[in-house]
Amino acid sequence: MGENEQLSFAVTTYTNHDDLTISYSPKGSYAPDVHMSEVASLVPTTISTTTIQVVESGVTKDVKMNTELKLQNSGGNQASIDFFTPFNGNDTKVYAYPNNNGNIVLAFTPTEHNGPYTTIVLEEKR
Repeated sequence: MGENEQLSFAVTTYTNHDDLTISYSPKGSYAPDVHMSEVASLVPTTISTTTIQVVESGVTKDVKMNTELKLQNSGGNQASIDFFTPFNGNDTKVYAYPNNNGNIVLAFTPTEHNGPYTTIVLEEKR
């Protein structure tokens, strides 16, 4: 689970297939037992190492990454364009990397490619 100023996120992984489900809703309206408003199945894909600038927990930094989360081609939860609207619409890339605290961070292309990537630091739900 994780959040930014506007949205609350949840990521679900599965032991029997490679994709993961990312869902989010407006911050404050999420409860664990209700359906979240936007959902997408994404597949972790290894890419050539690239460096992007992110803002993580209020700190701007350059991060090297080699995992991009790509839309699943068939089956699962196919994302609507609305899933990517808060970021950069249909030109959004989603990356994942581990931070120094051992948490996974999702990085989304910023609106109009203007500024550093938007990040969501995930923490395991216990």
